Amino acid sequence: MYVIIDIGSNTIRMAVYNIETDKSFSQIMSNKVSCGIAGYINDNEMSAEGVEVMIEALKQFRIAVDGMSDVNVFAIATASIRELKNKEKIVARIKSEVGFEVEVISGQEEAIYDYYGIMKDIGDTTGMLTDCGGGSTEISLFTGDKIIFADTMPIGSLNAYHRHVDGIFPAEEELLSIKAETENLLSKLSIPDDIKVSPGHVYAIGGTVRATCKLANKLLDRNKSTSTLSANEYDELFKLYYTNQKKFIRTLLKVKPERVQSLVTGMCIQKSIMDRLGCEEITVSESGVREGFLMNKLEEINKN
Repeated sequence: MYVIIDIGSNTIRMAVYNIETDKSFSQIMSNKVSCGIAGYINDNEMSAEGVEVMIEALKQFRIAVDGMSDVNVFAIATASIRELKNKEKIVARIKSEVGFEVEVISGQEEAIYDYYGIMKDIGDTTGMLTDCGGGSTEISLFTGDKIIFADTMPIGSLNAYHRHVDGIFPAEEELLSIKAETENLLSKLSIPDDIKVSPGHVYAIGGTVRATCKLANKLLDRNKSTSTLSANEYDELFKLYYTNQKKFIRTLLKVKPERVQSLVTGMCIQKSIMDRLGCEEITVSESGVREGFLMNKLEEINKN
């Protein structure tokens, strides 16, 4: 068995995978702790309180791992740690107190692992992938089995909330400010404009978009197994948020209570990307960076 512990800005998640004889794998268990550690970052440094929150969450997973036999454990960290001034101290403390050796992956590596993760499900095609996390957003373009573009933006659902929102829930002008920041960051990316991505081949991963999909299924009376989101459905969700916020929030509390503060900001980032890149619809994938990271590790092991 392989265990991937993913230290994210919103949540810390542990996923357990079983490796089949043909080297394929399947997830057999997943657990998470919602920490919101991006909220403990000030001036690019995580506070002592934030580090304690992270350590305590990881200790829960240490107990679970210690109860398993014949297991390989990998811990990864993304935007939650990679840009911090005190990341070396944090990684060293996790190693000392919990026993996990954390691999801090770059934004470009994250985008590439995202791609490998969804290829497990969709096969060879030409498409685009977005991953809106708590502290960053990755975008990649691929054709066949080749990545032709992969980059990251330092904006996610949680850090956008802390940068732009003064109250509990974002006001319209605050969402417009997040949209403007997202568009500005997109303009700095060297996204090739000669790759034509056909409808049905724009994919999105991450907790934000999965939660948005579940919310849309409930609020828009969609089939609960629906795994797509159109630009028009995003517009409907925002209209409901502005005109009947009470219903919107109550439903969100039933669907994904741990994302009650940051989901709308994440929706704004995702919709801004769709508008800027001309995407009419996205397909939500359950796979992502953890699966891509594992695929890469298994390839390395099989070569040796």
